[in-house]
Order: sequence, then structure tokens, then C-alpha cells
Amino acid sequence: MIALQNFEIPNHNTCGLETKDGEPPYMIDKERRLKEMIDSGDMQFPEGYRKNTPKEDMCLEFVDNFKNQYTQLYPSRAPLLLSPRNECTCRKFICTFVRPTELPYEELYDWESPSMPGKGCAAYIANYIRYEELPKPTELPPVVVSPATTLKWQIGDCFDISILLASLLLGTGYDAYVVIGYATREVCENSQFRKNWTNTMEPIVTNTEEESSKKKKKDKTRKYYSKLRQRPSLESAFDKENNEKKRDADNKLGDETIDTDDKDNDDDEMAGKRVHVWVMIMGSPSKRKDASIEEGDVFFVEPSTGQRVDLNDPSYLEVESIFNDSNYWVSMIENKTGKEHHEKEYFNLTDLRKWEPVFVIEDDEEEEDTDAAVAGTVEKPAAATEDQDLVPPSWVQRLTLSRRQYENRYPGHQKQIEYKNARINLYADYSEEDLKVRQVTLKDEFGAELETHTFFRYRKDKLYRRAYYPPTNAQLSALEATTQVKHEWFEEGRRTEQALPGGIQEALAQHIFEEGKQRTMIFYSKARLDGLVKRIEIFFEQKPDQKGEAPPMIKKIAEYYNDRDDRLTYRSATFPYPTNQQESRRGAHHQYNAGLGIALNETKQQPRKMAEKFARNPDVPADMDCAKRTFYMALSEFKVVYHYGAERITRSSRHYSKDMKIPVTIPVLQPHQKMPKQSVLAEELRTLIAKEKKCLDEIRLRQAFAEEILRNRQDEEGLGVAGKKCQAEITVYDTLRNETKETKIDEEQRKADERRRTEQRKDYLAPYLSPFTKGGCTKDIKLAAKDAVEVKNHVLKDLKDRLIQRAHIMQNRLDREKEELARHQTNFHKSQEQMAESKEHEHYIQIVENAMWRISILEKRLERHQDQALQKYANLDMKLRNDVRLKEAFS
Repeated sequence: MIALQNFEIPNHNTCGLETKDGEPPYMIDKERRLKEMIDSGDMQFPEGYRKNTPKEDMCLEFVDNFKNQYTQLYPSRAPLLLSPRNECTCRKFICTFVRPTELPYEELYDWESPSMPGKGCAAYIANYIRYEELPKPTELPPVVVSPATTLKWQIGDCFDISILLASLLLGTGYDAYVVIGYATREVCENSQFRKNWTNTMEPIVTNTEEESSKKKKKDKTRKYYSKLRQRPSLESAFDKENNEKKRDADNKLGDETIDTDDKDNDDDEMAGKRVHVWVMIMGSPSKRKDASIEEGDVFFVEPSTGQRVDLNDPSYLEVESIFNDSNYWVSMIENKTGKEHHEKEYFNLTDLRKWEPVFVIEDDEEEEDTDAAVAGTVEKPAAATEDQDLVPPSWVQRLTLSRRQYENRYPGHQKQIEYKNARINLYADYSEEDLKVRQVTLKDEFGAELETHTFFRYRKDKLYRRAYYPPTNAQLSALEATTQVKHEWFEEGRRTEQALPGGIQEALAQHIFEEGKQRTMIFYSKARLDGLVKRIEIFFEQKPDQKGEAPPMIKKIAEYYNDRDDRLTYRSATFPYPTNQQESRRGAHHQYNAGLGIALNETKQQPRKMAEKFARNPDVPADMDCAKRTFYMALSEFKVVYHYGAERITRSSRHYSKDMKIPVTIPVLQPHQKMPKQSVLAEELRTLIAKEKKCLDEIRLRQAFAEEILRNRQDEEGLGVAGKKCQAEITVYDTLRNETKETKIDEEQRKADERRRTEQRKDYLAPYLSPFTKGGCTKDIKLAAKDAVEVKNHVLKDLKDRLIQRAHIMQNRLDREKEELARHQTNFHKSQEQMAESKEHEHYIQIVENAMWRISILEKRLERHQDQALQKYANLDMKLRNDVRLKEAFS
């Protein structure tokens, strides 16, 4: 079941936090965020963010000792990021920043979705968190933000995003690590401007039924190519040689451009010194693996893009250290060449010749190898053997992401990525008025826009893609092109509120429109009763001053069918060019929309020629099975062409005229061919005249269908209607968008019920007066004398019955206690002689004392109840006498 709603576009501040100036955190730099949102006290943090536990202090002391030894032994190496300050300026061990968490969303379970390219945990975090550069590219940051705060702010540097991504990957079972190293300028700045965009999301090209049928037909005829005689090559050897020289010159120019780019990189003063952090995933036997990870596999994940990176990628220059929630490892290879991390064996963390862990885990089986391996490395204190006891748990709050935050997807609901050949705009679901989720603008080598592809989701009209691109047959350059092709794709299930005439559903799959030239509609033929697959309208060429103002004049209509009972496969109609008088009359009565190429209240054009084609019927002889019928309406003539017979290269045909005096033309194909009788030909002529009328009616009916489809598209797009929004298709399972409407109704009902229950609790007569108010308010009711007396007697009787019932309960309990005491006394006297002098006698005395105490309490309660019963009855009677609603009962 589907709910169709006009929803309100949510606020563009997607994180719910803002500064005093009203700016969201992802629009300001890190220094301002720490100052305006942390120091001002706008955000509240647990005590663990501001103070350290004794175990954390002990860990920091051990880490500082390790850091001092490392600095003394390797004074020339870069410093380690072991204990940075968090957002609350409290020093914490870097491993405790990692908080493994599994969020309750299917997309975030896999690092890369196997079924949806461009989706997964890594891609989601890269889109959800805005990337910012380090303030000092060659230095480690003094402050590292916890992943919970990064998730709230929706912005972070490479350290913040990598720790957040590693936390989510570790939470779902991956063997993930945060890698600290050096990378190129493009990677550190997250610049994609020098890269060509490759489609990693939805396919830009969509196969349709018509395209797939063409492909099948092409594959079927390809097997005959080898049997055909090939044409000789007519290419000039001189032109071929010139083309090769030109190609070599272009390649040389491209090499020079690449060299220029490399020279620009060499001019970078900070080349090779830019600090960068990314994530590494290892295919460990004891950890989780999926289809993209094999056992022993090691690869990088760039947190700013969410893409997989091979170990030998030249953009990642060097690795200094890695860490996760359990330990911190330092690379111990000196005189690095920058290519050590290109091999998987380099990341064998148990090899102490390559890696020095802060907390050493030594197994009994590896003690001998370890003793030999640690020679010349950092000296370990005695406390290193207590590794796991020293690592404190993570102090970070549990990572949470609400359904609304999850569906925001991008900071401010949108994200833009600039590539060398394209510009990608991403939008959150339901955030745009037209419900677009992605827009791809392809550019040429000069940066001029060539094509625009827009993708939609959750639209009622089932539109999921729209593209604008130059005509394929255009000889002009992209800068000189004046017309563009508009191409729209629709999902299956597109239905109109009212079916077209004849009960035919629209079932539109594609709509291709080139203004002033041609329109093509492709349908889901299996969803239509008439089997229409494609409809093409070719227009007369317009004058330059008429483009966009006057409606195009149809020159030809061609329709293609499939799987029809009458075996019709093709129908066409050709129209004459209108006269000046007809053209002026059309322009005066038209309300033309250039965007869709639709003219309302269009005058019907009379075709000058119509044609129909049919598939072969094996049950009918070939010379009697019609293959094509052509109606020359301007000449009042008909032509019928029949199918080819078996092993025939010629086929029968007949030429008719509406003038009965003109004989039927029948070409002689065989020497002994029998000619049909005149009565048969006359009957065929009458049938053709009826077929002509039926074909004309079908042409006009299909033209009306096409105009109705264009009107529906105009209404769906809201063209010409100010303030009209696109209707969204929301399932009943979408609790987030159904929440607002349902919550308001439920809240009003709940408040009304609470008010009514509160009033009834305060009114002691509410249960007795409700039959007279039918569930309404009982405070201002006025009762008749008879009803008032009935209510008064009912109330007093209920109180009297309740008091008597309580007295009976107390008396029954008192009687049971006395009977129990008498039974114990009888049993004691019977067995007194056989009892021992000590334990049994003391037990009997204890039972008697307890029983006498309970009996005494019950007697006092019963006596007090009898004294208070009369007073309660008198008080209620007085209260009823003073109640205005029962005034008639005592008058």
C-alpha cells in the first residue's frame, strides 16, 4: 500500500546544532567549533571526556615512557601521535578514541555494498562527514575529536573521519586499522579536479525493451557476416599516414601535459611531507571477511572518498604507524624508500623487526623468535608484560545515528564533487522539490557542459532519470549547438488516475524530445493492451523565428507494436506541409509549451499516406498473407504487398484505386500464375476502404493518447503552475515521513483521554454520573429528582457494602488465626509427654507468641474499623447533601 503526500522540505541544518550566529558546525573551521560549541558550554559531555580514571593515568604514564624512549633512540624521525587532546582538552591515549559500534542500518554493515555499487559504510561516511584539511598540513593535529562528536558535527579532518570509519568497521567485525602516514597533495586536499570521473553508481545507459530487441536482432544476423563478401577498403594510404602522424603528435602533447603536471607537483614545497590518515582492512582468519576480502588480503580505504585503494598506489607515500582499539604499532624500518607498504608482508604486525607495538603480546611459542627480533629496538619496561591490563576501555560515548540523521546523508542535504570531466551533485532523499538525488554534468576538455543527467527517486510519476544532451547527428561543436535532446526514463508501474480510452494504461518507459525535430515515446509493451512498443513523431523543420513560439508541425508518425493478435508490427502516417492559412489558424488557437512540445486544442491534420506492416502468419499461404498495406489518401489509391514465399526472392503485390473504372494492377511473377476474379478484387477493395477508415481512426486515437500523456506530464511537472510541488510516493512502512501526521492525531487523542481521566479521578461521582453524560464531562451536569435520589442511594449503598465487606474480611482472618492457634495448642497437649525438654518446647512457645500478636493486631483493626465505619458513612452523606448536582435528592 502506497501513501502519496505533498511533504514539507526539511530544514537544511542537518545536524541540529548551530553557533550563536546560526551557523551549523560543518560551515565553520575546527578552531571556531572548539571555541564556540565546546568552550561556551553549548554541548554537554560526560565526565569521562574531561577527566581521566586512574587506569587512564597509568596508561598515559606508560605511553609517555614509550614516547621518550622512541624520541631518544630515533631523534630524526617524525613524532608519534600517542596521546592527543580531545575536544574537552583532556589528554587521552589515541587507541581509546576508537569506539567499535554497529549501527542498525543495513547499508552500514558492509564496508562496500556487494549489490549496490557506490554504497556501503565507507562511502556513506565519506558523504555524511564533510572533509576539511589539516590547519598545518605537515604537522600532527593537537586536538583529535571523538567519533561521537564527529558524527554530530558532520565535519572532520582525516584523523576524525578515519577514527569514525574504523570504529564502525570494527563494530561489524572487520579487522580494521587507522594508518598515519604521508600522501600527495591531491589526496590530502581531497581534490578530484585532475581525475576523470568513472561511474561507480547507477548505470548512465539504461537498456529498454526496444534496445534489447535490437541487440538480439543484431546478434542473430552477425553469424551471416562471415558468409558475405567483404567490401574492399577504400581508405587512402596518404590519409592513413597523416592520421598516424597527427595521433603521435597528440600523444606527445599529452605526455608534455603530464610532465607539466608532474613539474607542478615537484614545485610543491611540502611534497612528501603532508600528513594524512586513512584506514586499512586486513583479511585476518579470525575476523570477518566478505566477497571483496580474501584471507590474507590487505588494502587501504580512503576516508574522504570511501573508495578502495591498492597498496601500490603512488599517491600514498609512506606509513609511519597504525593503530586500532587494542594497540598502537610503529614502523621500525629506517631509511624508507616509500615503497615498503606496497607488499602485503610489510603489514605482518607480529614481525617485531618491522613493527614496534606499544603494548607487547608475547606468546610462549614465539618467545625465542621474539628475543631475537627485538634486538636493537625500543627497550621495553617491565610493565609491558601486563599489556591488556594497561589498555583502558574507550571513553567515547556510544555512537548513535537516528533514522532522520541517517537519511540526511549529506551536510546540508547536498554535496558537490568536481572532476576533470564531470561535476557530480548529490542530494538527500526528499530534500529537493523535484525529488532529485543525483545530478551528473559531463564536460568537455575545455570545461564546457555537454550533458546533464539527473536521477530521481520516490516520485509519483515514476520518473527516475532525465538527461539533456546534444543531438547525435549534430555537426556543430558543443559550444555552438543550439538545440538539445531531452530524454526521460520512467520505472515500471506508471499509471494514470484514469485509464486512456479503451482501458489502455499509459506504461510510458522513455520520452525523447528534440525540439523542432523529433519526439520518441517508448513504452512497456507488456503492460499495454495494444502492444505498443515505440511511437516516433517527426516534425517539419521550423523557421528560426518560430522555434519555441509556434507548435511543431508533424511530418510523420511511426508506431511499432509487438505480440498482437492481428500480427500488426508497424503503423505510420505521413502528413503534408500545411498551407499558410492553416498555419495561421493553428497559431491563433494554440497554447504551446516548448518544454514538452505540446500544443493544446490542436487542429487535426489529415494524413496524405498511411501504412501498416504485419508479421508472417504460417497458417496462411505467403501470396495471401499481407505483409504491408499502404493507403495513398491524396491519390485515393491502395497498395498491398504480401510476404515472401519459401525460397522466393520476389513476392506478390496488388495496386488498387478507389475509382472502380481503373483496373487492379497485379504483377506477374510466375508463368502459370492464376489471376483472381473481379468479384474477389472488388470485395478486397471494399475491405481496404474499411481498413483505411479504421487505420485513420487508430492514428487519431493514438495521437489523442500521446497528447493526453503530454498533458499528464505537464501536470506532473507543474509547468506553468506557481508554487506547485512534485508529489512524492511514500510507503506505509516509512515511519519517518508518516510520523508527523500520525503523531499529531495520536497526541491530540492522548491528551484528550488524559484530561478526561484526570477529571474523573478528581470527581468521586464520575462512575455514577457517566451513564447520564454518555462519557462526557460530569462536573456541570444537572439531574432530575428521581435520578439524583437513585445516584445518592447507589453511592451510599456501595459505601455500606464496602465497609461491611472489609469488616467480614477482618473477622474471617481473625477466626482463622484463632483456629490455627487452637490446633497448635491441641497438638502440643497431645504430644507433650513425648517432646524433648528443649527445642520442641521453645518452638511451641514461639508459635503461640506470634499467633497471639497477630490476633491482637486483627482485633484492634476490627475495632477501629467498626468505630470509623459510622463516621465515614456520615461524612459521605454530608458530602452528598452539599453537592449541587444532587440538590434535588434532598429538597
